[in-house]
Amino acid sequence: MMNTRTFSLLPISLSLLLLAVIYGCAPQNDSEPLQVFPATVNQDCAPWDGGAFTIMIPYNAVSTIQISIWDLSDPDHRSTFSFPDETGRVGHAALHASSTETLGGTVSLSAVEEGRPLEGEFDLFTEAGKRLRGKFIAAWGDFVALCG
Repeated sequence: MMNTRTFSLLPISLSLLLLAVIYGCAPQNDSEPLQVFPATVNQDCAPWDGGAFTIMIPYNAVSTIQISIWDLSDPDHRSTFSFPDETGRVGHAALHASSTETLGGTVSLSAVEEGRPLEGEFDLFTEAGKRLRGKFIAAWGDFVALCG
């Protein structure tokens, strides 16, 4: 037979257990602010010689993220691009270190206006699953691409 004290603690214990289960299963928030990287953006040419641009982000002392955007269909609005690009029409993301590695994930960009800094955010993954996240502010370089 349960005594009264044990019976009264049962709802509290079940509530605490339920909270622990819910908290343990809830997605964890990345509360750390994203690092902002200085970057450079230059005009470039898409593989079919159309206009494009390439962003170079020095990620650390030995590696650089290169993001090439070939889809300039809506440069006046914030856009998000997904990689790898199965269509071959959007662009390419790669990590250059001791070798070059294709990256997957997403890159979001502010409106693209040459002469104004290009701001964006990236959430990319290496083939081994290492996550590369951050924001960038890219100054336009003086490289002039002659496409076509």
